Amino acid sequence: MYWRHLVALAGAVGVRVTRCDARRLQVLLQIYATTVRDGAIGSLKTADTSIEMFRKSYGPAHRSDSLGPYRYKSQPLAAIQSTPEYPLKLCSELDIDAYQWKKQDSVVTDCFHWLMTIKVADVVPEREISESDADLIIMDIARTEYNLYDYRLHEINENPNYGWLRNMFYSIGQQLMRLGVSGA
Repeated sequence: MYWRHLVALAGAVGVRVTRCDARRLQVLLQIYATTVRDGAIGSLKTADTSIEMFRKSYGPAHRSDSLGPYRYKSQPLAAIQSTPEYPLKLCSELDIDAYQWKKQDSVVTDCFHWLMTIKVADVVPEREISESDADLIIMDIARTEYNLYDYRLHEINENPNYGWLRNMFYSIGQQLMRLGVSGA
């Protein structure tokens, strides 16, 4: 076979072609064809001796392949450079006491106080909520759901999870908060 044909065939089945001459590539493709005929392609792709024969995308699935966005490490953010005007601008925008800001050099604002006041019945249509849940506030639902996910999240390699719920992607509490903000 010609070199181009060997490379095209190897590429179609996922065999690596780097560092292979025509003879080596032909041997690899013959091994591949024999195992396909014998119905043992899975064992060929997972065997320690032949796992390097295939490109990663054609190899066996690994547990880490299904991590989604968590398979990438987070990048550190650049530090925010504060100017003398920055605190004054924030004080006026967020209605913060400038004297307290200067005294403590930091201010804690309660931007989620509305979660403690809005009832679920005010956000969710009446036909979609049970009578027992009508008196709950959004924070009650969020806390209950967090506790459920926290209970179901197991330690990884005997290390605690430090409150970061890897199994909670988009919660009911978040949906209720968005409904509360938009006014449903």
